[in-house]
Amino acid sequence: MSTRTPRRRGAGRLTVAVALGTVAAGLALALTLPTTSAQSRPVPPVAVQRQRPAPHVMDFAQGLNAPVKQAAPQTASTPVPATADGCDHAYGDINVCVPWTFPPAAGTAPGAGCRWLLAHGYPPLAVHGRDRLGLDTNHDGTACDHGDTGAGG
Repeated sequence: MSTRTPRRRGAGRLTVAVALGTVAAGLALALTLPTTSAQSRPVPPVAVQRQRPAPHVMDFAQGLNAPVKQAAPQTASTPVPATADGCDHAYGDINVCVPWTFPPAAGTAPGAGCRWLLAHGYPPLAVHGRDRLGLDTNHDGTACDHGDTGAGG
């Protein structure tokens, strides 16, 4: 006579599933709890020092017989053409770019330049030096302000 207890079908699978669930829950808990071990703490980024490789410089002039030409150093007195960036810097602050030539859609009628500038959000602009674009028609030192042609006043 056998002393085995009868097993229900699928009971072994249930035991394995419960055991795996318990292990997974324990692992999840262990991962979320803070630890006090110094070895498990992240290393602060300041302490990590990355070694940068030495720059790879290729000397393309090596082996050529021509003498090396030195570029002239640029100084404040080096002339830069007024149209180098397409802006006329005689108007407004140093960072204001008034186009040297207005787009054809602006028109050529008197005051067309001021109308185009005002339509594109430019405020009245102080004139520094020569009024090459003819925007300060009343010659008060401010272009496209009250009294200038095209400024609406």
